[in-house]
Amino acid sequence: MNKSPIFLILAFAVFLFSCEDNLTEGVLIDKNSPEYLMTLSDSCSFTVDGQFITTQRNSSGGRGTISVGNLEANRDSVTGKVSDDTVMFHNKYGFNIDYEGFIEFNFIKKYHKKDLTKKYWNTINGPEDELALYKVGEVPYAVDYERFNTRNGVSFVFRDVLPSYYTSSMHEIRNKPTGINYDCQVGSSFEITKVHALPDGKFMIEAKFEANLFTWKYNSFTGKEENREMKRLKNGYLRKRVLKADINLYN
Repeated sequence: MNKSPIFLILAFAVFLFSCEDNLTEGVLIDKNSPEYLMTLSDSCSFTVDGQFITTQRNSSGGRGTISVGNLEANRDSVTGKVSDDTVMFHNKYGFNIDYEGFIEFNFIKKYHKKDLTKKYWNTINGPEDELALYKVGEVPYAVDYERFNTRNGVSFVFRDVLPSYYTSSMHEIRNKPTGINYDCQVGSSFEITKVHALPDGKFMIEAKFEANLFTWKYNSFTGKEENREMKRLKNGYLRKRVLKADINLYN
């Protein structure tokens, strides 16, 4: 069947429009190419209380280990013995938001001390391969991070303006009661969608996430948690360079 000249012109116009986002000065751009990815800034965006927040301002970063607070979680099912030979290794990355705010992510994984054979700055022991923290797929929320430290996964804190401070996990003070339970992130998700290898030896991760965020105050007289508040974070997106070999993790 012969097609009219008008039809062919319209089809060609549709093709050009579909390629417009990938064209720069007439050159087709591969948005998954390492060269293109190197031009992108780290970025984070999300919605809280109907407010869309976006930032490309890197802030805090670092590596470290933290002790496992609940030793019962390390009880051997065969021998019944409790081992203290495990620690939680974490990588931290953050972004500034306006003047007072920030969002900070911790990627956390439990290791035996003997497996942390790589030295950072002659003070911190870490795994030889940190990519185990950034596998493509669903990442659970480490809801007892800095309290009992038994769960692998991700945890983050968010502050919009002082003194509001929200976290995706329980309160870190172990001897204080909390109404935030291990099921506090049911219905939430954090998914690493892509891990890109970059020409400079680093990696770039992309992730999407939703979470419940909690804040609270303790009554110094009753010792109880009061004024607990929850916010829902939606439509989260993270793009971040990771696995830096030097002390400067900011950018």
